[in-house]
Amino acid sequence: MVDAVRGVLDEAAASGRELSEVAAELTEEDISRHLYVPGLPDPDLVIRTSGELRMSDFLLWQATRSDIEFCDLNWPAFREIDLLRALRTYGQRVLERSS
Repeated sequence: MVDAVRGVLDEAAASGRELSEVAAELTEEDISRHLYVPGLPDPDLVIRTSGELRMSDFLLWQATRSDIEFCDLNWPAFREIDLLRALRTYGQRVLERSS
């Protein structure tokens, strides 16, 4: 996030804009354009392995509207069946929201 905001500010400084103007006009899109993966859609589902119940600064901005599935397995042990389980759980949540 810090790098993205720095990118917005660097771009504004290069074009000679005032800081107050940048602050007044700052949008989510401005920040999104300066993330490490600009232009990619935000994930619908984030699977967090290892039993940790935190995001560890991973895709924080992009995952704000994502469903998050926590899994007790460490990444090397994560199998296709575990992915299918996470997708099934996600699908059930999506159906419940649309009901």
